[in-house]
Amino acid sequence: MLATVARAIQREVVPRLLVATRGRAEERGGGLGNVTVTAADIEDFTQLVMAHDRRAAGAFIEALRERGLPVSDVLLDLLAPSARLLGDLWLRDRCSFADVSLGLVRLQHIMRDITGSGRRVEQGDGRTRHALLFHFPREQHRFGLSLVQEMFLCSGWQVTLVAPASIEEATEVVRDSWFDVLGVSLGNDDLLNDLTSAISTWRRGSRNQALAVLVGGPAFLDHPERSGEVGADASAPNAREAVRIAEHLVGVGMRSPRGN
Repeated sequence: MLATVARAIQREVVPRLLVATRGRAEERGGGLGNVTVTAADIEDFTQLVMAHDRRAAGAFIEALRERGLPVSDVLLDLLAPSARLLGDLWLRDRCSFADVSLGLVRLQHIMRDITGSGRRVEQGDGRTRHALLFHFPREQHRFGLSLVQEMFLCSGWQVTLVAPASIEEATEVVRDSWFDVLGVSLGNDDLLNDLTSAISTWRRGSRNQALAVLVGGPAFLDHPERSGEVGADASAPNAREAVRIAEHLVGVGMRSPRGN
């Protein structure tokens, strides 16, 4: 069934996107701008992802790119909602957990395809900033954090993305290198107290005594005030905001060393 739907999308939807691209490009003489991803786009793209059709999914994205959609918007407005839709379909028993897992793997591959080389840009002040990103130990589903990683890379950051099995392992990573920002994702509310203790430990062990700590994930999405309760500097609702807030936190003259 999914394969049939995917073939229909490949035959009908993608060509229509390409036709729209050419027509509007001729009218405006080049780049289009103001391109938005619709709910129908997300549904069609997700069907392609679930149908193992990476080539058609790539053509779908290319059609949107030719219409002027920036890579950052492809990541945040198409791939991220597609990942959420996979989860929703599973919750509604429209697909299996295996379908979701494989779909997320395909989204990860697609993300790497479209970011690829040339994604790094120089910081305006010539300084390379370093971010450490990980899910809180014992938590899974890394696609969302991979999107955050890509957004940091596109903004000129050096990023270390790890999957620590324990708080102790995460602490070792924090101690080993200098990081300007530590970003942690948490989904399970029951682990908030553990995160509070861990952030305190990471601050004490960091080589950077002004380490900025940014939290995100389902545990903070509807409760951003929790960031202060766990000892973080801020929370971010999405990857784009994560970069903006991180750059604010490490901006020149915007932070002073934090006492231990």
